[in-house]
Amino acid sequence: MTERYTPCLPAALPGALRRGRRTAPLALLLLLLPALSQGQEPDASLQLCRKLQQQIERLDDRRQHGASASQMDRWKRQRREIKDRFNALRCRHWGNQLR
Repeated sequence: MTERYTPCLPAALPGALRRGRRTAPLALLLLLLPALSQGQEPDASLQLCRKLQQQIERLDDRRQHGASASQMDRWKRQRREIKDRFNALRCRHWGNQLR
């Protein structure tokens, strides 16, 4: 007599997902769905991304015109914080619409 193969899924999955072959594709889909949806759309609105980009450009302009060393350091720190937020919100996905 041949034994039926059942995939060994982690115990963390709900019982319905561990019940056999029919649910294995569903389990795989549910596990991969978050990974597939990443990078589809930016996390922030176009308006927010434009505002952040304008702030970055304004700080760049100020630094080009010069100031005291401490003021330049403050602007550099502010720019880095805004740029980190810009990247965290994945604003690059808006591409040419930001120009």
